[in-house]
Amino acid sequence: MKLKTLSLAMMTLAVPGLAAADELLEMQKNPNNWVMPAGNYNNQRYSELTQRGKNVQVKL
Repeated sequence: MKLKTLSLAMMTLAVPGLAAADELLEMQKNPNNWVMPAGNYNNQRYSELTQRGKNVQVKL
């Protein structure tokens, strides 16, 4: 009985995590979204954007 209850509890807790992961995968298809600290699940830290905003200034 305890094993059955534990199994049911683990499955119940795992489902929201899967839904969140699917949402992040969908969001990372748009290059304007930086959904993870490293950009995406691949950790490439590469932006596919081709233009910068007019108000961005780089000081070297």
